[in-house]
Amino acid sequence: MGESRNRTGTAYALTVLTAILPGHEEKLRQTIESLPLGEDSPLARLGTIHTSRIQIVDHLVYQGAPQKRDQLRSNYLVFTAAFDGADLDVFLASIADKLPAAADSWWRHCVGYPGLKDRAAFGHWIRHNQLHTSLFAVASPNRSVSDVVDSLALREQVLEFAIANQGGDAVELQKRFRTTFVEGI
Repeated sequence: MGESRNRTGTAYALTVLTAILPGHEEKLRQTIESLPLGEDSPLARLGTIHTSRIQIVDHLVYQGAPQKRDQLRSNYLVFTAAFDGADLDVFLASIADKLPAAADSWWRHCVGYPGLKDRAAFGHWIRHNQLHTSLFAVASPNRSVSDVVDSLALREQVLEFAIANQGGDAVELQKRFRTTFVEGI
């Protein structure tokens, strides 16, 4: 298994499961719920995340017999991120550089969290709590987030061009197309 786990194409999947300090569940829940979403999310600042989720697991669902009822020993914070590249250390350094306050806001409620100032300790803590991922999906596993964003912007530009140039003369349309798309490359 070794090197193939946690990867699909050029994307890496990180799943971290950490026990929440007793009595910190509600504050952590408020912290997570107050995080901005979409482009305003602190994780969007990294620019390399395809998908991510931060959630609390506080119980297991009992689906009836023959399943055995299981109880958690603790509540857990689950952090998942599928990101560009295969180097976890680079990703963790990016978290420490670009969103230390945000990362501290959720992980400080977890058992053994060393903070981000000691990057070696932080990296060791993440790896200690990491669950290796062998199945995950990224819509474009061989394209970076930047490539996907650029492709979506080009799609919008082509749509705007098509709408603005409906019913035009073919020769003029070809000239405008070349000016807009070919000569600009």
